[in-house]
Amino acid sequence: MDEVDCKAPRPETVATHIKKKILVVGMDEDTETNLKAGLQSDYDLVFVKSGQQAIHMIEDIKADLVISEYLMQDMGGDELCHAIREDAETCMLPVVFLSSLSYSTDIVYGLEAGAKDFITKPCDMSILKARIGIVLEEPTKGLPDLSKSGAVKETSDLEFLQRLDKVIRAQLSNSELQINDICQEMGMSRTAMFTKIKATTGHCPNDYLRIFRLNESKRLLEAKLWTIAEVAVKVGYNDPKYFSTCFKKQFGFSPSKMMK
Repeated sequence: MDEVDCKAPRPETVATHIKKKILVVGMDEDTETNLKAGLQSDYDLVFVKSGQQAIHMIEDIKADLVISEYLMQDMGGDELCHAIREDAETCMLPVVFLSSLSYSTDIVYGLEAGAKDFITKPCDMSILKARIGIVLEEPTKGLPDLSKSGAVKETSDLEFLQRLDKVIRAQLSNSELQINDICQEMGMSRTAMFTKIKATTGHCPNDYLRIFRLNESKRLLEAKLWTIAEVAVKVGYNDPKYFSTCFKKQFGFSPSKMMK
């Protein structure tokens, strides 16, 4: 019987790295070329020319991030962002604008539509890579800790939270907004609202509203386009000192730390 050579080399196991998929929307040819050169080794890039194309295929390609021009022929970037946010299947998908537009009003509209970042062209590729990495690594902020808790499992739950999100966002700056107002907009009784939010998120309605406001404030502060007082008003806090207290209690640091 032949001896088995125990020292014979074994086939090496090759670890496969699954690239994150980025849907790139509405870019000119030069920008597409630069993105391919700078990002294709790290990410799986899918390019489409229009916002409508993106909306039609976005669920099928299972993207991890959307990078979009803000100024497109068929729609504005804010419209694309709203369409993504209003679909239960894509509502958690982060959007970053990479645009030749640099007017503060466009940046404000883009961020207020729910974009994670607004980067103006031309942009250094190393900076773009860093900002993409930050967006992909951070937890989704639109809903209070839902991505961590895993509480949302059913499509009906996502649809409910999308409706709730839309109602709250429409009146986010209204400091007088109450749960009864939200119940009326949603066509639900206070008891039904309490039960549904508690079962879906683990939060009572008032806590959900508070956390939603503070999460939005954190996103706006990250843009560094407004003062702390201005952001406070945008999310429904008329007293900046009280806003700062609530912010620190929620995140463990003061809003002034984000302005540095």
